[in-house]
Amino acid sequence: MLHAGLSLQTQELTAIFLAVRLCCSLTMENDIHTFLDFATLASTLWVVYMIRCKLQATYNEDLDDIQKYYLVTC
Repeated sequence: MLHAGLSLQTQELTAIFLAVRLCCSLTMENDIHTFLDFATLASTLWVVYMIRCKLQATYNEDLDDIQKYYLVTC
């Protein structure tokens, strides 16, 4: 059984979603949810950084084959 682990591409899509959500939250609400959105975005960006830079040797790009373009444009 092959375990692929955490998907870098899924984390990048999550970061895009959270960045848009944070922008909307800043313009509309500006309450505790804004802080929570920022904290979640920061931790997601940290995970992306760790996968891309610190844990690059353990990342298997062949197993991470999600079609980001299709998901973003739908």
